[in-house]
Amino acid sequence: MKSTPLDESQSDIPPEEVFEILGNEIRMGILRALWEAYDPMSTADAVSFSELYEAVPVSDSGQFNYHLDKLRGRYVEQTDEGYTFRPVGLKLVQSVIAGAGQEGRLEPTDIAVDCERCGGDTRLTYDGGRVYHVCTDCGGHFESAEYPDGTLWGKSFSPAGVAHRSPEELFATLTFLDWPMSARLTGNVCPRCSGVLEQSLAVCYDHESWEAEPCPNCGYSEPIRAHWVCATCKHHATGSVSGVVENHPAVISFLYDHDVDFGYPYSTNDFDTVVENEEIKADIDYDQDLVSTDPLRVRVTVAYDGDELALTLDSDLDVLAVDWSNAGE
Repeated sequence: MKSTPLDESQSDIPPEEVFEILGNEIRMGILRALWEAYDPMSTADAVSFSELYEAVPVSDSGQFNYHLDKLRGRYVEQTDEGYTFRPVGLKLVQSVIAGAGQEGRLEPTDIAVDCERCGGDTRLTYDGGRVYHVCTDCGGHFESAEYPDGTLWGKSFSPAGVAHRSPEELFATLTFLDWPMSARLTGNVCPRCSGVLEQSLAVCYDHESWEAEPCPNCGYSEPIRAHWVCATCKHHATGSVSGVVENHPAVISFLYDHDVDFGYPYSTNDFDTVVENEEIKADIDYDQDLVSTDPLRVRVTVAYDGDELALTLDSDLDVLAVDWSNAGE
């Protein structure tokens, strides 16, 4: 199958030009027509020029050709059989389909999962494209005008993912997805666009320890936080430093030696399995300590069943040292 190569003149298009290319009814109609014909299980989903022209409400073939050329090479591929998506074009349309035309509603709903911070009751809610796990008894891990009170975590999720799941299925799915998500973050791969992530540590030097409320100075329950920012799409994620080391081979080995094996990503993401794993995780202590400020060094100590393992990280979240000497005899 012969295809057209990527037009070199489009190899580095500024974002404003991309918006201009897509901000046209005819061009979006072309993408929609290709989507209607797209079959992921078939290699014969190319659309001929005449079929594509008939599917889009435009009377002037010259005008149609003009807009098709704007898409061709970056979003649309021309083959001997007709027109089909390039990967970027397919991803674009899939993103639009996933976020539009779905109800994706979830009223605040109690869920049988104890708060990891205070042991209180929790609930799920959905707002602005994000699912929030909220404690009804304490202030949670985050304090921000963007988050509901008591937020333990908030995760982006498309309306399509919310529309067909119960609250329990939703919690199980998002918890299960933490494994590949955290693996991509610590592997320096953006989970949104696969771009390169910039990793860093942030320390609240004026942190105030509160029993049930996040620090009023930094807005987090812990003084040391890990941050990831994508250099391409600006996707941002933040989390505890313990989350950085959870997938480290030394930690996996340490827990496996203690007969702790969560089975991710191989176990099913059913609610009972996830809750059982969360209860096991609650017995694992991750203590974070600031070792030095210049250079910035943080130690994470993993404790379970009387034994300990310590890992030292630098400001780029790289593990510099693993100390097995703290392990119990």
